[in-house]
Amino acid sequence: MNIELLRARFSTKIEQVHLSTTGFYAYCAIVFPHKSRKRKILLTKHLHSRKQTTGIWALNIANQKFNFITAPSIAKTVLGLPSSVASGDESTNYFLEAFFGDGGATRRMPQEAVWNLNHKTFNMLVRDPWLGRATEGIVRGLKERVGELVTLQGKGEGKGAVDCKSWEKTANPTSFPDHVEVDLLPLIRTFVSEIAGPTLLGHAFFENNPSFLEDMWLWDSKFSLYLSRMPGWAPGLREATKARKRMLDAFEEYLDVLVEHRRGTNSRERWNDLGDVSSVMFERAEGWKEIDAPVEVRTCNELLLVWGLLVNTNLVIYWYLYHIYSTPNLLSAIRAEIDPFIKASSLPMDSSSPNISTAPPSNTLYIDINALTRSCPLSKSTYYEILRLYVMSFTFKDFHQDFHAQQSASDTSTFNPRSHPSSKSYLLRKGEKAIVAHCAHQKDARFFPNPEEFDARRFIVNDKTGKETVSMGTMKAFGGGGSMCKGRNYAEREVLGIGAAILAVWNCEPVGVIPAYIDAL
Repeated sequence: MNIELLRARFSTKIEQVHLSTTGFYAYCAIVFPHKSRKRKILLTKHLHSRKQTTGIWALNIANQKFNFITAPSIAKTVLGLPSSVASGDESTNYFLEAFFGDGGATRRMPQEAVWNLNHKTFNMLVRDPWLGRATEGIVRGLKERVGELVTLQGKGEGKGAVDCKSWEKTANPTSFPDHVEVDLLPLIRTFVSEIAGPTLLGHAFFENNPSFLEDMWLWDSKFSLYLSRMPGWAPGLREATKARKRMLDAFEEYLDVLVEHRRGTNSRERWNDLGDVSSVMFERAEGWKEIDAPVEVRTCNELLLVWGLLVNTNLVIYWYLYHIYSTPNLLSAIRAEIDPFIKASSLPMDSSSPNISTAPPSNTLYIDINALTRSCPLSKSTYYEILRLYVMSFTFKDFHQDFHAQQSASDTSTFNPRSHPSSKSYLLRKGEKAIVAHCAHQKDARFFPNPEEFDARRFIVNDKTGKETVSMGTMKAFGGGGSMCKGRNYAEREVLGIGAAILAVWNCEPVGVIPAYIDAL
């Protein structure tokens, strides 16, 4: 993703911290996607400009029929179909070959063996014990690091890279007597990754592969070029392809070490501490060995898993913080909502210290992430609204049998108010492709009034007792059926937990003149 950056300024005032009297005053950059986001907006507007009177329509491209689905009733049915009728295996294998570089190795594997391993281990991600342990890992990381999101100067000017935390180094920090300037997106992106990544892979993986995160950002920035099947040696992809090779090499060694550790044969000194590696990774490492998967299958599939963990949620947290900090009334309301479940405090900085990096504040943090996900409807609705605005996704299905998809009477009336409100049936033939266009539905004014506007309360509803609760309604941001994102529960805890901690400890305002078009985001 191409990114345009505006600079940010962090002030140096530190005092006793409580949720209502924040002690770290931060002035943060505004960072927004550029070219890739524009392409998605153009596609979404094109879908809307067709003045659809049905929730499904087709395009014939190179003798292949693509059925675009926007009706919630049809989407729900197609997403829930068994793999014998329609599956996403073909699109997954395409991504593994084009973007992850497995050379078609996964496609050539017995698909049942790959599916069984993924099904077993991915399902571990949606429940305890892994989910509980991962949540504990997030809390530990926040307690250790949220007070050092930016290390502020005590006296004097200038701060070298040696004085910075690793996440600051990616944000181009410049220190002055009374403030520090940084770029917000790379700061949040790396900070979140260094908290979330070890909950799955353990700390040793990142300590032994210090360039891994930077390699991932570089490689991910070329996503569209890879999907166009441009060769890896082409100008613009050479460095990204080298970065991908380094990540795949890292996973090859890592998976071998996990198997050796399980079997008691690990003698590699730099991999002695594997106590915080998740059971998910041990199961996957053993599973690949059991089915005799070639190295390309093992490494590319693990890169796929970690890419999903680290890339998407980080941007969601960035936009979550951006919109809350940009809306003062929302900021105060969310702080009041989360107040019972998070408390932060710090000792004041020693004013005689020439550099905060030599005398960091001693932070304590109490945070109940489970309560944040259960009892904070405004925070959760804001999270859903960020998903609606910025997660521009599609779900791909290849049909292996003819299937009659039913559009509900309600959807029929919504798409064509002048028609008779009755259900309609559409034939999806064997060999055709279906694309559930979540992005088009999420920007459809018939389902989401004023779809281009940010509305933090959009997903709040009242239950039978009148209590406020939250519902996604017809939005399927995580897909559906057997292909529903297995990391959805973890992602919610990650966004609401890390977001709440930063909101509790830091005040954030943009610096300088904000371009007028930013206000429309």
